Amino acid sequence: MEDGDYCPLHQHMLDEGEIVRNSSQPDVVLFKCKIHPGWVRRLEELGVPFTVPDFAAKEAAHVEHAKQHGRDAYAIRKDVADSGTPVFGKNGLMDVATFGTFRQLLGTYNIVSVHIQPSHPKAKNQAMKVLVLRFSWGEEVDSNTSAYQEILRFVAVGNWEHCHVWENPPNFHGEIIHTVNMAHRPEGQKPRLTRQELHFSEDGWSTKELSLQAN
Repeated sequence: MEDGDYCPLHQHMLDEGEIVRNSSQPDVVLFKCKIHPGWVRRLEELGVPFTVPDFAAKEAAHVEHAKQHGRDAYAIRKDVADSGTPVFGKNGLMDVATFGTFRQLLGTYNIVSVHIQPSHPKAKNQAMKVLVLRFSWGEEVDSNTSAYQEILRFVAVGNWEHCHVWENPPNFHGEIIHTVNMAHRPEGQKPRLTRQELHFSEDGWSTKELSLQAN
């Protein structure tokens, strides 16, 4: 984590010489991908539900959550409230692969729910929607479906131009939720070599350097 990415409470602890540790292993990981209308149609035809969240209620909840933990909800994004901190700084990661990340998450959690939702009302491109995968220790969704296999294929092919990972403090139920936001992958992009992959382990989030030598 870079300097300036801590909330006021933890920054004060650092300034006083105290040790600030990364948050513990999350109870839930929300893996969110911006998807092109073509993928929306494909996944909806396979039975992936489309849901519309109450964005205003979520915004208010994030503001209150941040306040409870001594944080400024608009410290990072001026138009969207956040209660957590960005693991890789305000700008996140550029040009990152996630197929290995997906395998690592599945080695720890189950995919317990899948849905598609609209982009945030303040997003520039409202044609793009968001595929949301919820990883936790709950009951797994049926993996023997065409939708599940299509989602695996979607995650496996291509790289993401932007990746942001947020670590959030415990919510009102005591759950620790981390959010991975992936965006900007052109429709029909072919698999290509990239220098880094998002890496998840019990020690937290990091990046793994990949070899650029093709087999």
